[in-house]
Amino acid sequence: MAKPNNVRQLKISKTAIVSLVVVAIAIYVFLPQIHDLKTSADLAERANRSLLFLALILVAVTYFFATLSYQLLAWHRLKVFRTAIIQISSACANRLLPAGIGGLSLNTAYLYKNKHKLAEASTVAATNNLLGIGGHLLVLGVALIFLPSSLHLNKGAHLSRGIIISIVVVMVGLAVSLLVLPKIRHWLENFSWQVIRDIASYRRRPSRLIAALGSSICLTLCYVLALQASMLAFGVHLDFTQVLIVFTLGSIVGTATPTPGGLIGVEAGLIAGFVTFGVGSPAALAIVLTFRFISYWLPILPGFIALIYVQRRHLIASS
Repeated sequence: MAKPNNVRQLKISKTAIVSLVVVAIAIYVFLPQIHDLKTSADLAERANRSLLFLALILVAVTYFFATLSYQLLAWHRLKVFRTAIIQISSACANRLLPAGIGGLSLNTAYLYKNKHKLAEASTVAATNNLLGIGGHLLVLGVALIFLPSSLHLNKGAHLSRGIIISIVVVMVGLAVSLLVLPKIRHWLENFSWQVIRDIASYRRRPSRLIAALGSSICLTLCYVLALQASMLAFGVHLDFTQVLIVFTLGSIVGTATPTPGGLIGVEAGLIAGFVTFGVGSPAALAIVLTFRFISYWLPILPGFIALIYVQRRHLIASS
């Protein structure tokens, strides 16, 4: 039996409320930096162009590792060029839907078109995302263990109220969801078992799984190094672990922000991270906007061209 319209509208309204709260938190962190925009623009004019070009190259290399990951995880042979085109297309698709949903759907449709059953295609795409998260956490854990001195904040640095509020809201939200909402608990249990099944499906091909994890780690490192190159272009110096922590904070806030590509959320998280480590607000804003221009906005045009190519060549399964 179809659910009444008022029930559907109630669910939509709840989702809208949660989305607005997350966006409001991101804006709370980001807006106070807007008054520094003119100073940031002046800093951008004096930025080291060679280092910014290096950041662009590093972002471009991420598409190679994204392609390699899918080539390794696929159950059936894929053509490298077509897989690469799909990853470039994802640069556009991910800007259209939140939290990478566009890229995930695009890759699933591509795998389904290339001899994968729907379950296999979903498993490959899900495993790739899980390895991305796992690789990121692994790099972060190793960096924190072997470079603990990076945890010390620079003189005069402080934890911004935005970070504290964001952490508290996320923790309270998770606690309430797990304790009060049985559907959330049920979803979490199913998700956990699905993760185990996805990873277990590669038990006969452990070398490919490990290689794909290595590729995901390299992809993360390229983005972190691109952020560091953007930072150095403005004469700001933080060590690798500090930049990694800043990047992680931006990724977390961006993932929690229900906007395409985590827009606003990523920027807010990155700025808050740099300020926490003692970087001045104008410099932090200049670094983040430049990095996001290189990693978020520039890839949209080639991604759009690649997406048109994908559609005309019918490289993905039609819905």
